[in-house]
Amino acid sequence: MIEITELGLQKLMAFQQEENTSLPIRIALMSGASASPNLGIIPEEAKENDEIYDFNGFKVIIDKNLMAYCEKIVIDWVKTELTGCLVEGGFKITAKNRI
Repeated sequence: MIEITELGLQKLMAFQQEENTSLPIRIALMSGASASPNLGIIPEEAKENDEIYDFNGFKVIIDKNLMAYCEKIVIDWVKTELTGCLVEGGFKITAKNRI
């Protein structure tokens, strides 16, 4: 199951517009600064082994095996105040079972 907060969905839609694409948003394993992979998002076509979730016309896709492992995923948008009035934000994607 995938849940998206209201603000998370607004920001996903904005991300899709910024990327100038109508492709669904894929939740995928991404490598980053940390040693272990994290969940991230990319616009991409659905594949044969994907589950497709529809949020009022906005489509999110994920590999069936990854979804089975995670069991539940929540997508949110969080803001972090760094110093003074400088605010940074980003997607927070959490899974029931840690990656």
